Amino acid sequence: VSRMVLSDEQGASAKEAALACKEESEGQVKPDDYQRTAFATAMYPELLRNIDYPMCGLIGETGEVAEQVKKTARDDGGILTAARRESIKKEAGDVLWYVAAIASEERVSLSAVLGESFGSYASNDGIYVIVRKLAIAVARVAELRSPAFALREVVRHLAGVCAWAGTTIEEAAQSNLDKLASRAQRG
Repeated sequence: VSRMVLSDEQGASAKEAALACKEESEGQVKPDDYQRTAFATAMYPELLRNIDYPMCGLIGETGEVAEQVKKTARDDGGILTAARRESIKKEAGDVLWYVAAIASEERVSLSAVLGESFGSYASNDGIYVIVRKLAIAVARVAELRSPAFALREVVRHLAGVCAWAGTTIEEAAQSNLDKLASRAQRG
């Protein structure tokens, strides 16, 4: 099992990390690079000693993904609009931020959990089944004492939602990094 401890240098400044990763991420985002950059922006009580905070965030943001899928049916007549696609990508990026925070709290690298890429999702399941599987995977993470390796299923089903929305998990990760860099630039 590969374990990662974030050094002071890696987590020195959320602003520097987000901006640096934005500049370096012209290619595909790698899980460990994403994790380092995302976690460098973490500001919550008892950082690296408080898995409950990112766990609540993971649950909440997963609900936001489900909300966007629901709104596609209710508000958009079942048609996936460009605006809804962007909303799903944004919320998926927020879920990934909490996945990275939980892995960091557990001192486990995302590459140990996922491999060297975020992966893809192949299924004949409909979107509502995929969203339910995502929720079940999040519930499993929440009930485990050491949940890092259960995160794989969360990311797998999140990739399924992204695929349905016509985007990828890497694009969601990049979107999240762009948001973090934008916040850093504004101070």
